Amino acid sequence: NWVCDIQRQHRTSHWTGARVSGLLIDNLRLSRLHARPVNSNVMSLSPIMKQPRIKAQITFLPASDGGRETLPTDFSDGKYRPHVVVGNPNQRKAVFVNNVAQETYLGVAFVAGPSNVVASESFLAQLALMYWPNVSYDSLVPGTTFTLREGPHIVGFGTVQTLPTNGAT
Repeated sequence: NWVCDIQRQHRTSHWTGARVSGLLIDNLRLSRLHARPVNSNVMSLSPIMKQPRIKAQITFLPASDGGRETLPTDFSDGKYRPHVVVGNPNQRKAVFVNNVAQETYLGVAFVAGPSNVVASESFLAQLALMYWPNVSYDSLVPGTTFTLREGPHIVGFGTVQTLPTNGAT
């Protein structure tokens, strides 16, 4: 099982946050959902910019390989918030067993990077560790490889270049 923090808004319900064990993203089947209070400071942009950061070399996949049709154009505001999954950067599918994800998704926010990125071209970016200290980011040390996820979709990959600032491991 893996655990991640999520945010969700829906016409019939409004969650400011939840702790989830087991998640089938395609069909949105959540198992073992535990509602919990969420620190609203983590949800706003200003504190995201103050969260510990790592630098990572990132490459977005081209759309023909499952990547995004349109790449993000502004990394300075912390609004692009994918997940990183530590592992083989050549992986192209999420791992599910009995429709439950078997990987650890670590929430990050891009807070610095170039203004014009091109699919298949590597670039250096700063990633804020969104849920630190409530989630361990111990695995994100220099040399660690990962895939970049938007839900179950692998849209890129990267390599950690620096240790987290502020002792966030």
